[in-house]
Amino acid sequence: MKINAVIVSAATLFGLVGSAAAKTTINVSCYRGPLEAVIWDRANPKFVDSLVSQGYSSATASVLADSICRNPGLVANPDRIGPAIRAMIAATPKDG
Repeated sequence: MKINAVIVSAATLFGLVGSAAAKTTINVSCYRGPLEAVIWDRANPKFVDSLVSQGYSSATASVLADSICRNPGLVANPDRIGPAIRAMIAATPKDG
């Protein structure tokens, strides 16, 4: 079993410094399953909870987090996770 976890601060996501958002954290945490292929991969609860704390409903946060965790282009590519989350947040209105 492999677990890939990355913590991305909102300051990194939005380029904010010295604001309340700079203290917010999105915990990117994915279960990577026993195989190299993206088959059983899914978001861990702390990733979903981080998105909920940013204003997404639980359902939307689950879909967004799973889309990041199940993206084969992001497996073993932590440098791509930040830009992928920025794009996801920019494209998805908050609904929570």
